[in-house]
Amino acid sequence: MLVVAHPGSACATHLASFLNPREMFSGTGMQQTHGHQFNQSTPHTQATTPTSYAQPSSAQEISQPQYSARQPQHQPTSDHQPQPHSHSSAQSQPHAYAGSMSAVHSQQQQAVQAASSQTAVQHLPAAPSDYVSLCTQHVGIGEGGRTPMVARVSICDFKGDVMIDTFIRPTHEVVDYRTQLTGLESRHLVDAIPFSVAQERVAGLLHGKIVIGHQLWFDFAVLNISHLAIDTRDVALFMPFRAALNLPPDDIIPLQTLVWRLMRRRMGTGYQHPVENARAAADLFRSHIQEWENHILTGLWPCSLPPPAYAPFFL
Repeated sequence: MLVVAHPGSACATHLASFLNPREMFSGTGMQQTHGHQFNQSTPHTQATTPTSYAQPSSAQEISQPQYSARQPQHQPTSDHQPQPHSHSSAQSQPHAYAGSMSAVHSQQQQAVQAASSQTAVQHLPAAPSDYVSLCTQHVGIGEGGRTPMVARVSICDFKGDVMIDTFIRPTHEVVDYRTQLTGLESRHLVDAIPFSVAQERVAGLLHGKIVIGHQLWFDFAVLNISHLAIDTRDVALFMPFRAALNLPPDDIIPLQTLVWRLMRRRMGTGYQHPVENARAAADLFRSHIQEWENHILTGLWPCSLPPPAYAPFFL
């Protein structure tokens, strides 16, 4: 059975405050760890409203991009992840968490910690086939190549098997392929599928699923699609993870750091790969799946909220 939030529950109220962000948030900035400013570029999408999942695509073709044999094994230059660029004509500047998020986070975290002491459910509220993990990869467009645009998307099932992994043809001139980080070059995108085709396929694969990822608002924004907030499992926002690492409410740390600190596993030793990232996020989720789903079943939302400006990408 799929998880739903009961009207009037703490879970429903918490999510409603995100979907109506003016009731709770102002527009202060959010900081990533290591001093990186989490200030996202204006989304640029092909449509003024996100694509929803009312009409799932029947296309299930799996496209497997292949890099050349040259795969230098170097460490990523930093833990800083590129800021997302979407294909929207919307002109609103995304903000990050507001200062009032601290109080909200503290109250919700106390409730989640109290619930953690209760007996965990002994069964999953959804079948493994109901879960998928998502990750996107970006190139830089615009002045200085500072605005990210989606160039690759990967979706894996609950076991980590690839459902789709495909390059996406840019709709704007690419200024920076970010090759040192992504391994991408112009030749990879020459015969890539159009954005509209990729968007339709992704929407079809995510329709009716519980989506796992890291900073999912990034992925939804650059793909210009929306998803049910209650059906997202974002490991960047899961409060027990954040509490274990003693993170301030306004900090988001990279997936590689989460995986190392929580699982003692190194990743991203060469180029960053969206399939590896999708699988790693799913591994983190599976490590606490019973606790996570138990909170939701008891009416608690165990995650902090995404930046309020990204509310249009959540239903």
